[in-house]
Amino acid sequence: MRKGSKMEAVIERFEKDQCILEFEDGRLISFPKNLLPEEAQEGDVLDLGVKINRERTVARREKIQKMMDEIWLD
Repeated sequence: MRKGSKMEAVIERFEKDQCILEFEDGRLISFPKNLLPEEAQEGDVLDLGVKINRERTVARREKIQKMMDEIWLD
């Protein structure tokens, strides 16, 4: 997905604590039901997007680097 693009999926059905989403190309994926809006129903069209959390990414990389530096001290 590119910046400014929009991805859509339809709620095909619910199975226990999962939601089955269908994409335009027919792909189906299982998605945690508890991450959907409470009022979501079968047949609803969802706008989906993914965003990188730059701040948390940098913090995580710094934490990992610090751990690696401590392990590989001479």
